[in-house]
Amino acid sequence: MTDNTILISIVSPVYNGAHLLDALVARLTAVLDVMNIRYEIVLVDDGSSDDSWQKIRQLASYIPQLKGLKLCQNFGHHNAITAGIARSVGVYTSVIDCDLQEDPVLLQEMLPLLQQQGYELVLTRKDRSGHKTWRNVFSKTFFMLFRLVSGIAYDNRLANFCMFDTNVRAQFLQKTQQQKQYLIISLQKMDVHKKVLDASISAHYQAKKSTYSWRKLEHTAYEIAVLYASPVFKFLLGLLMPILFYFTLYASVMLYMLLVKGLSYNLLFNLFWLLVWIFNVAMLSFVVKFLLEMRKQKKRPKLYEICQNTETI
Repeated sequence: MTDNTILISIVSPVYNGAHLLDALVARLTAVLDVMNIRYEIVLVDDGSSDDSWQKIRQLASYIPQLKGLKLCQNFGHHNAITAGIARSVGVYTSVIDCDLQEDPVLLQEMLPLLQQQGYELVLTRKDRSGHKTWRNVFSKTFFMLFRLVSGIAYDNRLANFCMFDTNVRAQFLQKTQQQKQYLIISLQKMDVHKKVLDASISAHYQAKKSTYSWRKLEHTAYEIAVLYASPVFKFLLGLLMPILFYFTLYASVMLYMLLVKGLSYNLLFNLFWLLVWIFNVAMLSFVVKFLLEMRKQKKRPKLYEICQNTETI
């Protein structure tokens, strides 16, 4: 390692976050300058519709450590992270969200763990008690089911804020050549020497209303499930679809005969078939959405496509 080697690359995805960038860069440089190391800050504009790219260019004009990458369209948070990691050149790479939810001061604790104690990956875990109750319930329920379909015991408290070495970086980027990856799920899955630090909410956190609606959360859940589900689960799901279709049709006919034709006036018997119908419709809906998402995955942009037609500074 020479004196000119960049030790840390800080990657931060930006989407319509022009108003956040002054505080982000000021906080990062304040923390990193104290560490007395060579570093770079890579800001990835994920097709923002505001002045994010102009702000990045302005900051880069007088902060030599700042690099910018402008994607040609909005590819999504995790694709932007991946593009930034591919662009980074540091010995160690760190990812942090641009809203400063986690305090970058933790970088000063992360680096010695990788440099001196032999860790390859440092993750952070945050307190999610401040999130809305329905989101926490949805998240816990989803990741319980996710463990069943993928075999991955994912900790849903993990944050995007992390740091890893070149070995982990290479493994992650290799996986992105085949399909999209969700950074923290992929990192937690890796068989490397890792440590998890607790991260409190930063005093610099610029809270904003979440852009994740129920519909977007549902889409993300299906995408994650398809990306990481085991081949056996996908195969069994394909076999299950015609069976569910048959039972849903059968239950529909029974309900029609019971409720419309008055075949039975037994309330419990009618309720039983109503519940059977609801269960089968719900399961069939899940299977159809899952299989449709599998088809969509084949059309998702690969890393080389995301990095095409980009503007850099």
